[in-house]
Order: sequence, then C-alpha cells, then structure tokens
Amino acid sequence: MANRIRQICRDHGCYCKPKKATHSASPPPPAVDLELLQRYIRLREDGKFLDLEINCSDGSTRSVHKFILNSLSVKLGRSILELEDSDVSFEAPVEVLDALIELAYTSKLNLTGGNMDTISQLLRIASKYGIKSLKQELSCHIKSTLSLSNALEFFNHASENSLCQKDIQLIRAYILKKNFMALNEQSNGFSNIS
Repeated sequence: MANRIRQICRDHGCYCKPKKATHSASPPPPAVDLELLQRYIRLREDGKFLDLEINCSDGSTRSVHKFILNSLSVKLGRSILELEDSDVSFEAPVEVLDALIELAYTSKLNLTGGNMDTISQLLRIASKYGIKSLKQELSCHIKSTLSLSNALEFFNHASENSLCQKDIQLIRAYILKKNFMALNEQSNGFSNIS
C-alpha cells in the first residue's frame, strides 16, 4: 500500500514528492525569500500599482497586483493574463479570496475560524489551478485540526480535489482508527471510503 501511494505521488507531481538529491556544489535555494515577502507586504499595504480588481460571488471586491497572484501557479497566471480588462469575477465568497490573497502576499494561509466550506473551496481552487503551496498549507491545516466531527468531510473534500494520496491515506487511517460507529452516526455513512 505504501509503495502504491509513493508511486501515485511521484506520477502526479505531488507537493509531497521527495526531491531528488543533487550532488552539485551550489547550495539549495532558500525556502522563502523573507526580504521579498516583506516587499510584497509593503506593496500591498501601500495600495499602489494595483492592476486587478476581483469581484467575489458575494458582491465584495478586492484589488490586487496581477504579478503577485501570478506567482502562485502557472495555470492561474495564464488565466489572469488571458483577461482583457482589469475587472475579474471570482467564483467564491470573499473569505476564500482573502485567504488566497494572503497566501500570495505572505506565503502563509490564515484559516483561523475557517469553516469547512472555505476549506473545500480552497481545495477546489488549489486543484483547478495547480497551486501546490495552497495544497501544502491546506494539508497542514487539515492534519492539525482533524477530529471525529470533521474527518469524513475532510476525507471527501481531499479525495474530490486531488489532495496528496499520503494525506488522504492519513485521514482514512484516522477514520478507521477512531470509533467507526460514532463517525457513522454523525454522518450519512461511509460512501467514499474504499
């Protein structure tokens, strides 16, 4: 089973895919350039040069820098570049967009008080646009908040939105380890566990 999961992750370019060891003389690049992130945060706070206005499904709007959102993924960047005007519609409520913008500017996902619907929509967006950093952050959040009351929903959302197979297996093991009957009573059954 573990070999099959490792193979699936390797085949799909998963964010948990182990990096191949290189024997070059150059050191690995830093994980996050803190100075650059500080510049992004100042740029956001100044509110200058904003070139994209996004309208959310709940009527709220947010202004951002295209190049900052573009840095999240190639697919998202392409969809932004294909836009002819600087006014865009976003298929989710403002809480979801705010979380995505926060990730773009700070490399951190702030989900304090984030409900299951927000997490589900962020997983869908991460899958649709191939945003690995969002999947990583959501994976950490899911693993740190996993409980009897949310395990089935996390499992369903993670399975539907291509979260890493290792994470899906972890959630599955959690469900099987905990009181199976208690979970079954809290839900409509285990239709997706195989």
